[in-house]
Amino acid sequence: MRAERRFRVTEEMLASIVGSGRVEVLSTPSMIALMESVAESIVADKLPSGTVSVGTSVCVRHRAPAWLGDEVIVRAELREVRGRRLVFRVECLREETVIGEGEHERYVVDREKFLRRS
Repeated sequence: MRAERRFRVTEEMLASIVGSGRVEVLSTPSMIALMESVAESIVADKLPSGTVSVGTSVCVRHRAPAWLGDEVIVRAELREVRGRRLVFRVECLREETVIGEGEHERYVVDREKFLRRS
């Protein structure tokens, strides 16, 4: 299963605003949030009632910049399902340039039990 979404780099996504750097480019934390969002969307409506998926691991390389106003394409593909563990391949592109890529892991949990523990 795969998903792809397009996003516009906005001011609140910039490294200089997020606090992860001193330049006006898409921050690594913002890029990761976009990747997680697209991955989560793949399984959100396919999970058993009362369950959700939660992010547990991200391993990505941020390889190139995207500037304020740029459109980025974020892709995710579900690569592995092992019990409650879901593993996604994720990437972020600016035009044809890969600006980030890696792996994201999520686990399926009972929503109510998870919230009680938090």
